[in-house]
Amino acid sequence: MSSVATTSPPITARAHAPGPSFDNYAMALQAAVDGVGVAIGLRPYVEDDLASGRLVAPFKLAVPKGQAWYLVYRPFRQDDAALVAFRDWLMANVERDPG
Repeated sequence: MSSVATTSPPITARAHAPGPSFDNYAMALQAAVDGVGVAIGLRPYVEDDLASGRLVAPFKLAVPKGQAWYLVYRPFRQDDAALVAFRDWLMANVERDPG
């Protein structure tokens, strides 16, 4: 994982924050639109909501996505057969066609 240099103070992540969490990106964004909490969104997916005022960007800081994608999952799922199969398939295809 690469790091991003900013002039903002460092952010310390908590292992667990109380409140809802979502396994689906669209659900997390909808929850933010509904006022349930906050979400980190990719600009192309939230641009209309920002422009209309349904969402607000609480910070001026924007972090470029760069050229990397990450497969993330909860630790207890690391041995789940479906996840292992998907991860193996994904890695085989990325290695075969890196561009």
